[in-house]
Amino acid sequence: MKSLVIVIILVNALAKTSSLQKEEISLNQRSCHSENVDVSPYLSTRTPYRVIHEQNKAKIIRHHLPDQCVARQIWMLVRHGTRNPSASVIKNSLKSLSLLREKIVVAHQNGKGLLCATEVNRLQNWAMNITEIDEKLLVPEGERELKNLGSRTLTKYFGLLNYDSDDLENSEINLKFRYTDTERTYNSAQHFAIGLLDSNDTSQVQFTKSPLKHDPLLRFYQSCLKWKTEVKDNPDGGKHQSVAFKNGTEYEVLKATVTRRLGLQDYNLSTLDVDMMYKTCTFESSWSDDASPWCAAFSEEDLQVLEYSSELKYYWTDGYGYELNYKQACPLVQDMLEHFKNASRATPQPKGVFYFTHSGTMLKVLAHLGLYRDKEPLWHHNFDHHKSSRLWRVGRIDSFAANLAAVLYSCDSTPKVMFLHQERPVAINGCPSEEPFLCPLETLEKLFPYCNFEQICRLPERTGQQSR
Repeated sequence: MKSLVIVIILVNALAKTSSLQKEEISLNQRSCHSENVDVSPYLSTRTPYRVIHEQNKAKIIRHHLPDQCVARQIWMLVRHGTRNPSASVIKNSLKSLSLLREKIVVAHQNGKGLLCATEVNRLQNWAMNITEIDEKLLVPEGERELKNLGSRTLTKYFGLLNYDSDDLENSEINLKFRYTDTERTYNSAQHFAIGLLDSNDTSQVQFTKSPLKHDPLLRFYQSCLKWKTEVKDNPDGGKHQSVAFKNGTEYEVLKATVTRRLGLQDYNLSTLDVDMMYKTCTFESSWSDDASPWCAAFSEEDLQVLEYSSELKYYWTDGYGYELNYKQACPLVQDMLEHFKNASRATPQPKGVFYFTHSGTMLKVLAHLGLYRDKEPLWHHNFDHHKSSRLWRVGRIDSFAANLAAVLYSCDSTPKVMFLHQERPVAINGCPSEEPFLCPLETLEKLFPYCNFEQICRLPERTGQQSR
């Protein structure tokens, strides 16, 4: 049966290749297919937050907040804003893509390939204007994302977060900011504060005084030896499904169609070549509204395959693939509940708690809360099933500047919590259905009881050795 499926897929691929061959006409007469491809839904974790914000404006979720409910505290987890690639991606882009670009240009000059003149010219003029020293730095787009997010947060919770000049003198009590030991989270926190305070002067805000390289709260997974051993660094663990997908028929068809489109029939296009083109396409497209020249290598069908390959990696490394991935996120959820319990008891508390962290943290916390869980797991062999209808879409749930807010309300003296992901209310499974977006704090304490992080992350002791 499996052999029959492979044969059918390859026959379809040959038919598609034949169709592409018929389209090979002179360079100046070709239409620019990239003009009709919107890459923004397929940028994976490199999706800029402007895409999410536009989607939010297009589809409003109506929810009613009872008049007797008053906001008492906001707890917010924020992924850093749009950044540069890692040093390895920059290095490989500068080296391998520069060589690949020359081959593509020569191929089209010789009448091969399907790119139009504009697409070829854009590739010919392409240059990555950053070096390895710029790796993972926050870019201007990321600064705007966080500043605008802070401004919208102030507007939405003005009664809770608005301070006069006298209040700012005590901002260490009113606002709690914490970020990891990275430039991108530090500057994300700074620009969020500028928007939140409606001022460029953030000198009176007390940020993290000594950020930790391995923050046990904001990067808990770095301290989870069991997860590192059994999932992250295990060849049969977190990366296995993504690797299997890249060795499958969908990826072979993808490489064949991209090879034909770029005119590289005399070159053995590798999986690494495809990955580098996709990563460069996604990063450069996140920096501005203009799609990267490298996106022209792909059709929308190609981008769906590439995105799914990325989804598999995050699903099995940070999401529902392994229970350990999300069970270890309990310290952050417990931190939120402790803040809310103290605030509901009138214990002196900051009005706003803001944590700036990373993709791995955000995804594990979302899964810990039970959000975006598909009925059928994501596997390397069920791409067609999940292609257009899955809940786990990291481009939507873990974009740059992705955010998860929990707001404590006092409703007739009863503490209740509203969760908002990407600034939109979300319902937590197990909370009362009559108020899907307002969950009693007492219910949340039962849903997410105290956990022992050390016990969760402890490797089992080796057995079989006899004592002498």
